[in-house]
Amino acid sequence: MRTWQTGPFGDTRRRPGVARSIRPSPDATVWTVVLRRGVAFQNGEPLDADAVLLNADRWIAAPVGRELLPGLTAADSPRPGRVRFILDGPAEGFAAALADPRLGLIAPGPLIGLGGGALRLDAAGTGPFEYRGREGGSVLLARNAGWWGTPLGLGPGIDQVDLSVDPSPGHRLAALLSGAVEVADDLARDAAGRISSAPLLTTVGGAAAVVGIERSVRGFDSAAAAQSLADVWLTDLR
Repeated sequence: MRTWQTGPFGDTRRRPGVARSIRPSPDATVWTVVLRRGVAFQNGEPLDADAVLLNADRWIAAPVGRELLPGLTAADSPRPGRVRFILDGPAEGFAAALADPRLGLIAPGPLIGLGGGALRLDAAGTGPFEYRGREGGSVLLARNAGWWGTPLGLGPGIDQVDLSVDPSPGHRLAALLSGAVEVADDLARDAAGRISSAPLLTTVGGAAAVVGIERSVRGFDSAAAAQSLADVWLTDLR
């Protein structure tokens, strides 16, 4: 099994992702991941087996990590570029669970400097965007020219994303309905009905929340509320 990434709008070839292969043992209790060479985090640190092991410790220690990867008890690296995930029982769907963007991969430097417990499980890792600044109630992300997928033609499809921070789900819904924003995250379940009545809007459902989007925004092609910016190609965001 090999992971793949594609560029925005399907106009580039599919390319190998971070993992070259993910294979289970015969009883599906040990999963071995072979990492692709030459991948680096935004801060320049290599995405190698040591980095994955640090993140695996974080996943095991975090309640959400234990929920996403039930049965994961340990991880080791029998040789460079290879990581083994050891489970307490068979798990046929472990590869799919490991790809959940809420797990993320954080560079060793921040993990060691801040401590794994100081970072939320969904804290940002390497990706096609980088933090550029905060002003008032908004956060600006911009294209990261140094992202490993850029020379491979993997995107992203836009240069900047302006994220408006509003703690009120009601305010976020009102902004979406009025057209002030094109994507509103973490809305209440009852918001889906109001969004469905608007012909230019649609929703992407999740286990605990609703994401409302304008239909012109491309890239939301799966019914999963938790998607990383590395996997979702957005257009025309203000």
